[in-house]
Amino acid sequence: MTAKSDCRALLQKFRQSTDTFWLVRNGKIELRSRAAGIKTLSRFAISNKPLAKYVVYDKIIGNPAAVLLIHLKAKKIRTPLISFPALKKLLKKKIEVVYLKKSEFIYERNKQEMCEIEKRLKMAGEKKFLQNILKKK
Repeated sequence: MTAKSDCRALLQKFRQSTDTFWLVRNGKIELRSRAAGIKTLSRFAISNKPLAKYVVYDKIIGNPAAVLLIHLKAKKIRTPLISFPALKKLLKKKIEVVYLKKSEFIYERNKQEMCEIEKRLKMAGEKKFLQNILKKK
């Protein structure tokens, strides 16, 4: 197997799991989470734990997750679903992203409107959004 096919195989395994977040180093899963939304990334941001030495697997990456991943200095990201704006933002920062599917934006579960956290980020702006998360220390 090539590195690229190994990467895709692990991403498929993640997609089929009930976990929502993994941190992988040297091909080994070091942390698993089933927390919804951006809770796991928010905890890392609050505790100021950079993610540069890990490959980050997250079930859904929208703009809020992208803002946190950039703040946490992530270098490699794998996801089954990413929004176009999040992908653009991450690639601009030269972060390696492997994904299975792109979406205009991240939807609420009813798939009718934009996810609430996406709306909050859009209204507050990135800087204020990040400040609001970090002040929860």
